[in-house]
Amino acid sequence: MKTVGNCTAYNSTCKSCLMKCELASTGFFLNASESLHISFPNSTTSCNIQNFTDNFWRQSKLKLWYKKQTTVMTKNRITFQVIIPLLIGGFIYIFFRADSLIMFRWFDTLGLTQIIAACRQLTIRHFNLPSWIIFSLPDALWIFAFINLMLIIWKDRFSTNSIFWLLLAPSIGIFSEVGQVVKIIPGTFDIIDLTLILIASTIPFLQTIIKHKIQTE
Repeated sequence: MKTVGNCTAYNSTCKSCLMKCELASTGFFLNASESLHISFPNSTTSCNIQNFTDNFWRQSKLKLWYKKQTTVMTKNRITFQVIIPLLIGGFIYIFFRADSLIMFRWFDTLGLTQIIAACRQLTIRHFNLPSWIIFSLPDALWIFAFINLMLIIWKDRFSTNSIFWLLLAPSIGIFSEVGQVVKIIPGTFDIIDLTLILIASTIPFLQTIIKHKIQTE
């Protein structure tokens, strides 16, 4: 006969009983059914059910709180690291780029030409943005948003399955700029474009690596 935690008088030759008693003594349980009812073969007394169920409810509340916090953090990440960068890049294109772009034909089809034209007059008149913001920043913001979205979907895990999607947008952006240098892609190479793409591609990965390092310490 031996005592483990709150569990006494169990059959020491019964490995199942020994494991359950040890789990009870540490406050660890596998699921609700085991926490509410545990029987021990060949024993005269059982574990302290009250303490066991208290642990169960404490851990349940902790898991519920953690789930809510995780949901809030995910929503904040989607808002600030995906949606807002996409909107900023889109607004720059709509209000400051040349109206010869194909998207202005879509606005015309939707009957939005006059509204867009009025907004463009107001923004161009009151805001004198640097050329790098107008011509280079939007693409970098979209790459930044895409990488963050992929990190959220793959739960910040780097794996053989996720690496393709994580590197898709930066690879396209970098290849398009380098391709302009060797004249295999039409356009004019701009070092500012490439610099902003590299920065936008690096920040999400750097944030994730730092996050993993903090969690493992």
